[in-house]
Amino acid sequence: MTQSLPLVTAYAALGKEGLAHSLSETKANAIFTTASLLPNLAEILPLISDLHNIIYHGEADEQLLRSFTKTRQIKNIISYDDLIDLGINNPIDPTPPRSIDIACIMYTSGSTGPPKGVVLTHQNIIAAGIYHLKII
Repeated sequence: MTQSLPLVTAYAALGKEGLAHSLSETKANAIFTTASLLPNLAEILPLISDLHNIIYHGEADEQLLRSFTKTRQIKNIISYDDLIDLGINNPIDPTPPRSIDIACIMYTSGSTGPPKGVVLTHQNIIAAGIYHLKII
């Protein structure tokens, strides 16, 4: 959020097709996932042309990681722990978002058709937080 990068959620319950749809529709260039879900990503990678960066958490299969590096579209594969270290060792100034900038797109399975993305701006999230504080 400090760098004005929108977050897109795609839950495992959406399945592989739903994940591919959400990544393609948003033209996501990076994904954060658990190591246990990397095999699912490998299956749908040919369907997602804009994805170039993989961040994973947990112990990943080395052979699977090597297979990602052989894919021309993947530029970076990094573990979450290494990413944290990279950020600590290379701090950058924040790029604060504007209130109208997209903060999050949350994909829901919906009742029919492909998953649908609900777009939330930073203003939406702050308004929801203020409303929540008022009712407590």
